Amino acid sequence: LGIIHHSRKRFNRAAESFLGWARQHGATPRDGLGMLVEQAAEAFRIWRGVRPPSPQVLAELRALMAAH
Repeated sequence: LGIIHHSRKRFNRAAESFLGWARQHGATPRDGLGMLVEQAAEAFRIWRGVRPPSPQVLAELRALMAAH
């Protein structure tokens, strides 16, 4: 767990550096979580025949991430 946490910190620093560069050059950076949730929801629909409410899932994930 410590290794994963450490790697995540390093990744976040690199991602923030890139996102800062993108902002400076007029881009609106996205974190990709929405795309991840939408892809997962579509895969779930294909396998289970029911599509989860992706806006609700995304909101819950963002809340969980903000809490940690």
